[in-house]
Amino acid sequence: MAETIAMEAIAPSTAKLSERYEILAELGRGGMGIVYKARDRETGELVALKVLRPEIASDAQILERFKNELRLAHKITHRHVARLNEFHRAGDTVYLSMEFVEGENLRALLQRSPKLDPARALEIARQIGAGLGEAHRQSIAHRDLKPENIMVMESGDVKVMDFGISRSFAAGVTTTGAIIGTPAYMAPEQAEGRPTDHRTDIYAFGLILYEMFTGVVAFAGETPISVAMKQVRDMPKPPRDVVPGLPEHISRTILKCIAKDPAQRFQSVDEVLQSLEGAPAETSKPTRNRKKYWLAGIAAAVIIGAVAGIFWWRARPSDSFRIPTERFTLSNGLPVVLSVDHAAPSFTLTVEYKAGVRYEPANKSGMALLMAHLMYQGSANVAPDEHLSLIKSTGGTNNYGVGLDFAEFSSNLPANQLDLALFLEADRMRGIEITPEGLEAARSLALQQHAGQLNSPYGRVNTRLLSLLFANPVNERVLPYSNVGELSQITAQDAAKFHSDYYVPSNAAIALVGDFDANTVRERIKHYFGNVPKRQPAPAPDIREPDTPLDKREVVSDPIARVPLLILAWRAPAMGHPDWFPLQTLAEVLGANEASRLPASLVKGAGVASSVSANIENSSGPNFFTVILTAVPGKDQAQIEALCNREIERIANEGVPDKELERVRMSASRSRGLNLVSTLVRSVMLARLEASVGNPEAVNQWEDGEQHLSSDVLRRVAKLYLTPANRVVLTVMPGGAQ
Repeated sequence: MAETIAMEAIAPSTAKLSERYEILAELGRGGMGIVYKARDRETGELVALKVLRPEIASDAQILERFKNELRLAHKITHRHVARLNEFHRAGDTVYLSMEFVEGENLRALLQRSPKLDPARALEIARQIGAGLGEAHRQSIAHRDLKPENIMVMESGDVKVMDFGISRSFAAGVTTTGAIIGTPAYMAPEQAEGRPTDHRTDIYAFGLILYEMFTGVVAFAGETPISVAMKQVRDMPKPPRDVVPGLPEHISRTILKCIAKDPAQRFQSVDEVLQSLEGAPAETSKPTRNRKKYWLAGIAAAVIIGAVAGIFWWRARPSDSFRIPTERFTLSNGLPVVLSVDHAAPSFTLTVEYKAGVRYEPANKSGMALLMAHLMYQGSANVAPDEHLSLIKSTGGTNNYGVGLDFAEFSSNLPANQLDLALFLEADRMRGIEITPEGLEAARSLALQQHAGQLNSPYGRVNTRLLSLLFANPVNERVLPYSNVGELSQITAQDAAKFHSDYYVPSNAAIALVGDFDANTVRERIKHYFGNVPKRQPAPAPDIREPDTPLDKREVVSDPIARVPLLILAWRAPAMGHPDWFPLQTLAEVLGANEASRLPASLVKGAGVASSVSANIENSSGPNFFTVILTAVPGKDQAQIEALCNREIERIANEGVPDKELERVRMSASRSRGLNLVSTLVRSVMLARLEASVGNPEAVNQWEDGEQHLSSDVLRRVAKLYLTPANRVVLTVMPGGAQ
């Protein structure tokens, strides 16, 4: 739907304006004014002049917003964001000088070629995301992102334009009550005048992706209001339904971008770009704003749906948010955790199996992921793909994923559909139907995910890092599809045996969170799961690791990478070890957000890195602590490493001041309070706790453990684990660079 704005010409006719600038041509018109191409007589530079309409230039509130455009945009320095220069007054004329970008806007390109070639669409998306991500790192949201505000140059370079209605979302500031934006690209919260932040841009980015990859707009209507209402109420056809050949991970990425609830979208542009490249999506963590790098494939579960589970250490409740739990075990050995919550008429059921990547038989790489896909290819009473169809037909959603230790399956449905969810999960726990067609469909999806991982930046170096860190082959496994040859050779008999070995009641746990009556539910669970045959699971893998020194260093090249990446990794204990929790807090101190030590020192301070993150793997086996630094091209990588080591050594020598430790605690408390609103997060968390340590009530004991953390404890674990003798340094150079 084309939008027409009636507007008289705005003639920059004052003497002062013409003295400084020579007007060459009109470039375009918008709701605030006209943009002209001009030449700066003082510098000879071509510029764009954005001239406000006279009737709104006299409006003090709008004029202040116009000034704010310059104040905010001056903070953004990025090759994919158009530069803003100066704010001017010339008599009654108010205007802004900006970088002149030669080319056409994305709208014109899409009108000429509605459905872009996927490779070109992906390249444009990368550049939009890079510019938008930099704005978000400066706590600036665009809030009117659309094809008209994206310029494509003849060279192929892309620039995001017009942060004219931007709003800073730093320090929790949001804007309510004002509907600002373009209806066709307006997020539901914008249309309803609710709070907006950077996730509003992610929604608009998703709609632009939809249009680039499918050739059609996601929402169309007769009037702007009708379009805005569709944004609030409706979902478009899945992109893969519009373009059948579109890769599944791209379709899934777009749909997650345009989720109605901001908390269900990607929480950063980095996550969007990672998912577009084929890497699996992780659980959204709305308030942490932590960037997801390629190491998400190493550091947590590989997720095939929209959500990955959050371990209890990373989604822990405060004293004011305690999760009620009730636990019982069926006669066949299946443990069950219930948590009643009548806040909404819905529930989430999670089934957790100890059947992750580390459980794969020798020479059967990819088995864990293949089995997760096969769980949807039919069981005794359910036809292939009928499981998902039945859930969707009730308005429910489904998520499943594979990690190092676990394979998990979650479904969220209306409260009156509990019997359906229990029936479906019990039927496939009892046994699955493996047909040649189903096996090949599951294998094809796993191979597609494998290709997406390998063809994404830094996707080829993750297994190398694990090979350097660990000697036990079981612990070197990180991706559920790391060996194409082995995955291709898995037979139906192999898959049936893996299900029989590990998909058994005593090797699983289920957690139900939501709106139900506990007494009734206990009987329904016994009815559906009680007659699943009791079987002894196969032995768990031997994950013991020899205590050998590391101190390894290696440089590799990545033909897809664009900037150098420096990875420092140390071996770390299992999640149940007493030192795991202090190390996790140490990761928060070093790299949880922009206020953490390494971003403050290396990004904002020295300016040698564009991003930094710190994390510890949260599996029940040998883990690893990582610091990942994206180097600024041309900067000395030895200096980057030295600055990073200096911060770690400071903690090992001096500890962490109480004030800094309290800030980390408060940030984590705020984060978990918001995370735990989701029944999905709570359900996965309780199921994993039950499956891993047999104590779901531990979710309510975190605060006690946190109080024992002190500067001395953090100093001790830094000195014990984050040492050169326990470290691997892996440098990834772009292309063939050395």
